[in-house]
Amino acid sequence: MDFIEAAAEQLLAALQHLRTASVIHGDLKPENVLLTSFWRYTQQPRFKIIDFGAAQIGNLVAETEDVIIQTLPYRAPEVLLGLAYTHAVDMWSFGCICAELVLGKPLFPHSGSEHDIVRNTLELLGPIPEHMLHAGRNTGRYFHRSKSTAGLSADSMLHAPAAVSWAELFLACRRRRKEAVRSRLVKLLRGLLPTWRREEAADAEKYDYRLKRLCAPELNEERITSLENAISLLRYQMSYTFYIPRRLKPEVLESQCVSRGQLLDFLLRCLRTNPDERWNPLDAERHPFVRRTTTHSSTRMQRSCSVVFLQCAAAASGSRQALRRLRTWDGGT
Repeated sequence: MDFIEAAAEQLLAALQHLRTASVIHGDLKPENVLLTSFWRYTQQPRFKIIDFGAAQIGNLVAETEDVIIQTLPYRAPEVLLGLAYTHAVDMWSFGCICAELVLGKPLFPHSGSEHDIVRNTLELLGPIPEHMLHAGRNTGRYFHRSKSTAGLSADSMLHAPAAVSWAELFLACRRRRKEAVRSRLVKLLRGLLPTWRREEAADAEKYDYRLKRLCAPELNEERITSLENAISLLRYQMSYTFYIPRRLKPEVLESQCVSRGQLLDFLLRCLRTNPDERWNPLDAERHPFVRRTTTHSSTRMQRSCSVVFLQCAAAASGSRQALRRLRTWDGGT
């Protein structure tokens, strides 16, 4: 868990620098994150982001059919729907990377299609906001759209059984006439208003969106259907003495349970389907899951320096006391 915390802290710092420079990486994935080879000796892993071939400059970039950003398992919902995107797409990819480091397998299957990614997103992270579905250029690829029906509509009441009273039929006819006049008025206003106001007029119409069912072959990979269950099933970190596992103390077990809860909350905030509600790097750095990394890092560095000091003292003096302290000193492993 300490390794994941260090990775999250450094990647968030890098994303914050990119956000300050108005740069969208556009292809953040584990293959584009390097780990330095000398981290075992310094007890502090170091990460670097590479491959800026798909990077975009600007705080808001319009999605086009000619340019496709992000590898499919790490692609944000707004990119799948064909909406304009911001730096929030990198935060979505960052959340997918952190979840993959924790679970040991991708959050979304690599062998799936775009429709599979949308379906898994709905299962794991909840529904996509209606305003995104309404404005998405690619919404028709994944969803069936129909006008919203609250209860019985006028048409359904007109074709109801004979048990319906005359008063109800009269009210249904009046309601149907009002709906027809309202729809004509909306069409007239949409033609008169400027282009930048047509979306507001279209918002007056409510729609229901249902995910399409495609006859696609079953995926060989085992899908993750619940992020909370997947994190709860993780193995606890064990302490070892001469390669023999030791029983965890109650306070250590409680600390790991708290860490799991913080990790789940951290991932859910980085993987919100609405990019306006998704955390930015600065907000994520203040989360308790990341903030405690600095304390842990400094403690590990102090212990590492103590080991090096004792080794030098024992080698220089050759005293039995220094050697005994080096053998009995607990390095926190």
